[in-house]
Amino acid sequence: MAATLQKYEPSLETLTRDWVWTRSSRSTSVESGTKRRDLEICSRYRAAPGTTDQQYVIGLVRATGVLCVHGSGFGTRPEDGYFRVVFLAAPADLAAIFADIEGFTREFLAGH
Repeated sequence: MAATLQKYEPSLETLTRDWVWTRSSRSTSVESGTKRRDLEICSRYRAAPGTTDQQYVIGLVRATGVLCVHGSGFGTRPEDGYFRVVFLAAPADLAAIFADIEGFTREFLAGH
């Protein structure tokens, strides 16, 4: 009896997570981080001396409306620059959101 192979169909969440990871790994201002679960990824910006992840995420939401969670809320050091991205946005919106994150990050680092 021959075994039947079923075609693997990744979930939309998995495809979105992988897109986010790939997109951030091509970034010059944000490191791709760790794939945490299907709906979130832990990323990192190259923190400037004297700045914290909390300053970064507060500035990000004020400048762009994009809300992330600072990594020190999950046990990383504030000066290490980690932040958690939950990507519940529609896949079509993610490119614009990541462009906003990258643009803000460049400005944030240039100002510090």
